Amino acid sequence: MKNRKLCLWLLLACNFMSYSQSDIAKTTLYIELLGNGGAYSINIERSLLSNLNGRIGIGQWSTDDWGGAGERSIVTVPIMGNMFIGGGANKLEVGAGVLIGWSRFKSSFGEENDRKHGIFDLTGVIGYRYQKPEGGFVGRIGLTPFLALNGEEDAYPDPGLSLSGGVSFGYSF
Repeated sequence: MKNRKLCLWLLLACNFMSYSQSDIAKTTLYIELLGNGGAYSINIERSLLSNLNGRIGIGQWSTDDWGGAGERSIVTVPIMGNMFIGGGANKLEVGAGVLIGWSRFKSSFGEENDRKHGIFDLTGVIGYRYQKPEGGFVGRIGLTPFLALNGEEDAYPDPGLSLSGGVSFGYSF
C-alpha cells in the first residue's frame, strides 16, 4: 500500500512538472479584420495538438444597405480547426470550418419589408502566421474562401463560392 501511494505521488509530481516546465503557448486571443468572421471578429484559439488549434470567434456589425433603404445587421461565429506547417515563429496556416450566424435587414419603408435569415457557410484559410512557440505577439495574413450553403437571396457574403482575405493581430500565452 505504501509503495502504491509513493508511485501515485511520483506520477502526479512528474505530470505537474511536465506542465510547469512547458514553454509552449496554449491559448491565443486575436482580432481579425476581413477574414473568416466577416468585417471583423474577436477570436480565441486553443492548442489541441502541437500543430493543430481549435478556434471560435464572434463578429457583429451594421451597415446602411441599398442606398439608404434600410440597415443590415450581421452576427457571425467562425468555428474552425487550423493546422500549422513549419517550425519556429514562421508558419504556413491551413484551416477549415463553418461560419454560422444571422443577418437582419430593417427596412426604412416599413416592417413588411424587413428580413431575417441564418448564415451557414463552409470556410477555410491558407496563409502566413507569425507566432513564437513560447507566446507573445501573433500576426496572421491569409486568403479566406467561403462557400455559402444558404439560398441565393440569403447567402453571405455572396451566393456560391467567394474569396476574401484577412489580417489578424493578437497575443498568445
